[in-house]
Amino acid sequence: MVPRLVLGLATPVTTGLVATTFVAWGITLWPTLDMESPLVGLMMPHHGGWSVATVVAVFLMWAVMMAAMMMPGATPMVQLYDNLARRTETIAVAGRRTSLFVAAYLALWSLFSLGATMMQWGLQSLFLLTPMGASTSPAVTAALFLIAALYQFTPLKRACLTACRTPLGFLTTEWRNGDKGAFLMGLRHGALCIGCCWALMALIFAGGTMNLTWMAALTLAVTVEKMAVGRKWFDVGLGVALLAAGLVYATQAAA
Repeated sequence: MVPRLVLGLATPVTTGLVATTFVAWGITLWPTLDMESPLVGLMMPHHGGWSVATVVAVFLMWAVMMAAMMMPGATPMVQLYDNLARRTETIAVAGRRTSLFVAAYLALWSLFSLGATMMQWGLQSLFLLTPMGASTSPAVTAALFLIAALYQFTPLKRACLTACRTPLGFLTTEWRNGDKGAFLMGLRHGALCIGCCWALMALIFAGGTMNLTWMAALTLAVTVEKMAVGRKWFDVGLGVALLAAGLVYATQAAA
């Protein structure tokens, strides 16, 4: 039922989602192409070089990066919400409420971005990150992978992932009417999405905040994970891969 509802959509919302994702990825790509820009310099602070402007720049980098990485996986949920809203409301009202749903979802990821910014600041102050946001410590990298691996098998991870994988089930149980309801539903979906993906997003520090290849790999992982309904082998395989990587780095740290 869900695929039929989603595939039948060719609305301004669909276009907006695609455009938002492309713009976010374009902004994420830009720093790697213009390293001499003063703004990019703020996004790559050196040890002890954090100022208010630095914090703002790094936060904005994280916020845009999270939008770029998470919107592909959230698109089926947003499309289905818009489709259901248009069944009872005018196109204009449904579009407004879908926008509120997306805005709330991204607002939650912006809060996550603020936490990631503080984490980056803290790790760099301890000389555990390069200016490009990559771990300099095999022990830190091992911890990031092992935490992600262990979290992969927790009941909380499974519950959040199940909600993200079943858009119709989520919308059926969480549906609220009105603009406020749309915003609250977006917040709820954002919270579940963070509950599902926070450990994988923390792995950005393993490869670096300026490593587009690593970011693309993580985006693919979280997107495929959300689409792999009924495929427990994928969940287990991803957990085992994360565990193996963690053990490799742990061995390096021990050596």
